Amino acid sequence: MSIEHGVMRELEHALQERDRALDLSKRHLLLAERIIDCSPEGIMITDPEGIIQSVNPAFVRLTGFESEEVIGKSPSILSSGRHDEQFYRDMWSKIHRDGYWQGEIWNRRKNCEIYPELLTITAIHDENGELTHYASLFSDISSLKENEERIKHLAYYDPLTALPNRRLFHDRLSMAIAHAHRSSSRLAVMFIDLDRFKLINDSLGHKVGDELLKEVSKRLTQTVREDDTVARMGGDEFVFILSEIDDEEDAVASAHRVIEAITMPIVIDGNELVVTCSIGISVYPTDGESNELLLQNADTAMYRSKDLGRNSYQLYSPTMNARSLEHLVMESGLRSGLENGEFEVFYQPLVDAESQQVKGAEALLRWHHKEMGMIAPSDFIPLAEDTGLIIPIGEWVLRSACQQLKRWSALGLSEFKLAVNISVRQFQTLGFIDVAKKIIEEEGVDPASLAFEITESMLMDDVIDSIKRLTAIREMGVTISLDDFGTGYSSLAYLKRFPINTLKIDRMFINDISSERNEGAIVAALISLAHSMDLNVVAEGVEQKCQLEYLRSEGCDTIQGYYFGQPVTADDFEQQFLQ
Repeated sequence: MSIEHGVMRELEHALQERDRALDLSKRHLLLAERIIDCSPEGIMITDPEGIIQSVNPAFVRLTGFESEEVIGKSPSILSSGRHDEQFYRDMWSKIHRDGYWQGEIWNRRKNCEIYPELLTITAIHDENGELTHYASLFSDISSLKENEERIKHLAYYDPLTALPNRRLFHDRLSMAIAHAHRSSSRLAVMFIDLDRFKLINDSLGHKVGDELLKEVSKRLTQTVREDDTVARMGGDEFVFILSEIDDEEDAVASAHRVIEAITMPIVIDGNELVVTCSIGISVYPTDGESNELLLQNADTAMYRSKDLGRNSYQLYSPTMNARSLEHLVMESGLRSGLENGEFEVFYQPLVDAESQQVKGAEALLRWHHKEMGMIAPSDFIPLAEDTGLIIPIGEWVLRSACQQLKRWSALGLSEFKLAVNISVRQFQTLGFIDVAKKIIEEEGVDPASLAFEITESMLMDDVIDSIKRLTAIREMGVTISLDDFGTGYSSLAYLKRFPINTLKIDRMFINDISSERNEGAIVAALISLAHSMDLNVVAEGVEQKCQLEYLRSEGCDTIQGYYFGQPVTADDFEQQFLQ
């Protein structure tokens, strides 16, 4: 009896263990089913022959097909027709070799709409290693693709005028030169600069200036042939590529059409404006056989046109001086300006979007020329870059900003951040990191209170080296802000690799935010993109309350612009914003 009793107890225990295992298995299975049913990703299970066995609710929502419409059928019911046989052969070859495949694919919904997916296919095997199923997980990435296309458009087109930008211009000029070389034909580069545009901007405001640039862009586009290119290089500078011209007279005729079109009165906000332009022309192959030389010589001819009275054109000649008289005066002044104390750092407030409290400032260089008066940074910074004088000037700005930051820190300011612009030449100089670190240490400021503003275009010349330099800056404790974001475009893949803290949205996108729906959509996309990468967002050029309210509604972190304050001297900044 005792033996039988022991056997019964063991049997009873074994049955209990079995029941517990079955119960646990059922609960795991139920949990897995709930996870599949609740997953936001579409899930499709097929047998080894590729026949659909089951789908989850997200599959139904994303494709529009009910489960009974697809179960027992091939996944080819979703095929968009966009991929060739080789695409699928490569995909299945990887699945058979590695057990999975992941990538982007275009599929078709029930309503025939074609859409992009991020798809993962995994081979499922049993405990004996036998293939039992394939599991496909996918998500609709239409919104991501739309944002990528929108950002990609910003890479090659000027957001204000919709004309090709500098990058696209160089791409097209390279292609035009290659074609001209093969066909032994000629082409012309025509550099156009609006005369005294700065006066219009300063007297009537940036809004009128931008509207003027838009109208000028339309008129320029109407003066050229369909195969020619009109690009905006920045500011009030435009460039033409005139392909397959017979001789210089064709370019001259085009210059006459441009001058005639631009000088016709333009009415903006009740102001009748008459604008003139100066044009320089270089011809391939006579005046150069490379992008750089053709553009440089057209620019030289344009400055010669300005020297001779403006509102005219000049064909490039080797005898022309490489710089206009104005540039020569400025270059000479730059060399002595630092020693003579003609430079000064102004400060513009950075304001928290929610609290609307000043949280920092951007240091901005100003030049009081002893003869020419106040010179705009856009006029002398490029010249300083070209001559290399930006190196000592940039070091002086950083040291001056650190000294001012130390004085303000002594007032008891907490978490106050000072942003300093770093030029291309500075950033690419071999000893820049060491020099910056030395200045910060000598002036005794907290590196965490500093931010270096770097334009995205300067990072793309040598991505690997840029990442190393940015990493070194971060290791110093200084944060990094990507300035003028959207105007130069670094691909999303590279952008994720750059160790940056902040994106600054260029004022061009902010300007028409109240009246242009597309501008608002672009700004919203940029803010969303930045926040998805855990980056702070600064919007610059904010001048109106409606712009501020829109940016706050979209979650922008920091505001900069005339709405809160113009760049002012250190003393005025302290009186206006720190007391």
